[in-house]
Amino acid sequence: MKTDTNNHRTIHTSSSINDAYDMHESHSHEPLVAQTYNLENFTNKLADAKDDEDEDDDLGSPCGWGPLQPYSLQKFRSARWVLFWLCWAGFLQGLIVNGFINVVITTIEKRYQLRSTESGLIAGGYDIASFLCLIPVSYFGGSRSKPVFIGSGVLVLALGSFVFSLPHYMSDQYSFSTEQEDICLVGSNGTSDCTAGSSVSHLSQYKYVFFLGQLLHGAGAAPFYTLGCTYLDENVPTKMSSVYLGIYYTMAVIGPAVGYVIGGQFLKLYVDIGVDPVELGLTSSSSVWVGAWWIGFIFTALLGILVAIPLTAFPKTLPGAQRIKSEKKTEMHQKLQNSEAVQSGFGTSLRDLPSSFRFLLTNPTFVFLSLAGATEGMLVSGLATFLPKVIESQFSIAASYAAVLVGLVHNTRSRRWYISGRIPS
Repeated sequence: MKTDTNNHRTIHTSSSINDAYDMHESHSHEPLVAQTYNLENFTNKLADAKDDEDEDDDLGSPCGWGPLQPYSLQKFRSARWVLFWLCWAGFLQGLIVNGFINVVITTIEKRYQLRSTESGLIAGGYDIASFLCLIPVSYFGGSRSKPVFIGSGVLVLALGSFVFSLPHYMSDQYSFSTEQEDICLVGSNGTSDCTAGSSVSHLSQYKYVFFLGQLLHGAGAAPFYTLGCTYLDENVPTKMSSVYLGIYYTMAVIGPAVGYVIGGQFLKLYVDIGVDPVELGLTSSSSVWVGAWWIGFIFTALLGILVAIPLTAFPKTLPGAQRIKSEKKTEMHQKLQNSEAVQSGFGTSLRDLPSSFRFLLTNPTFVFLSLAGATEGMLVSGLATFLPKVIESQFSIAASYAAVLVGLVHNTRSRRWYISGRIPS
């Protein structure tokens, strides 16, 4: 009876297993079926555990600054908030470098008696620093926390704006009569008085401070369009990546337009706040007029600090980044899938730098797009820097008005927005 009971139980278990797998009842095959059933259960549990582990890894890192990770900040761990603050960073870079700098370049030439070659070198300081910093920043930042690099870049950009405004505080009040008389007077006894020339020479030494400020601008903006675009692309699906990048670049285009307009308005104010230009017999259309070129840089320095704080709080990976990465791996080119560039740990040391260069230089799409961008920059940079000076000299108009005109010409998209906003409907 006991045996029968056991057989009955055994047959009952075997029957339930056979029902599950659609197999015939067979007492001789019962151990094999049971082992197969247990093995599949074990495999399913392992798969579930791996999925749970992947889900835990896909939760991302918390927001915060080191050990300071407030719970209220965790709701901002999304690609939309990253885009919001990156847009401010791109806007700030365009506002300073492509806006304020180009507007005030002729004013600081007049104020500090700089030659066009010297002002051109100051304007080129941004590109020099970018050239030197882009490769190391993008290479090492690619394997580390990108938001930290971007936020630090905004701080350096803000520091550059503050340094660029220092000559205003380091020099004496503007004296237009001394600045205007850049000649040597010969006396009756044959001696010459060149005191004005020595003053000019002293003022021109501030060109090194301007150049340092531009170097900081270039170094600070280095991670914006390398690590910033990469960070967005890593955390948004492929179909939305172009939308996010389009919004980001749009804000970078609006920045210079706003810089031209606001910078032109600042130039209508006299350079020394507290001094009444009317008492000096000056107006904004006077040939010796120098506007308040420094106000915009103080404003952007403070704004840069405010933008850098939230940017550095974002984590290295956002929630869902692992899932997006796995989806994009299926779209990867077959040649790249088999290369060493996708191996774990690649790009974390300088030994991988030559291989990285080789991958880029053998990519024709990347090479020709880079050449196209370099050609465009070569044509536009010089035009944007010296066109206000040409307009001022050729048409004898104020620097503030010339800045507005160049802003309308240089930024086509912003020009349409600007004009449509002022034409009555």
